[in-house]
Amino acid sequence: MVTRFPALPAWASEETITIRDGALAFSSDAPISRASALEAVAAASTERPADLAPGAAITPLEALHAWTAGAADVAGLADRGRLREGALADLVLIDGPVEQDPASARVRLTVIGGEVTFEVGHG
Repeated sequence: MVTRFPALPAWASEETITIRDGALAFSSDAPISRASALEAVAAASTERPADLAPGAAITPLEALHAWTAGAADVAGLADRGRLREGALADLVLIDGPVEQDPASARVRLTVIGGEVTFEVGHG
C-alpha cells in the first residue's frame, strides 16, 4: 500500500515523500526542488508547517534514512540503501555534524559503481 501526504511541508512536493508499508522515503524532485540531499535533510528536520503537530517532525538521521534505506525499501530494492555485506551500494562520505546541523555538513567523497566520482581536493 502506498500513501501520499495530503498536506505537504514547504520543503516537499507530492513526488518527494512516499510512505509504503510503513517505510518513509524521500527522493529528489530536482530541478524543481532542492537537489542537495543534505539541504533537504536539513529542511525536513527544521521547517515546520503550522498544521503539523510538533511530534510529527523528524530528526536529521530519520530524514537521511528516508533518503537511503527508506527509498530503497519503497522501490522494492532490498539489496540497496544500506552498507552491509552483499548489498549494492554507492557511497557518500559526509564531513560535519549531520545529526545536529546537516546544512553545515559537506560531501567529501562520492563513490558510484566502485569508482570515485567526486573527491574534495581532486578535480
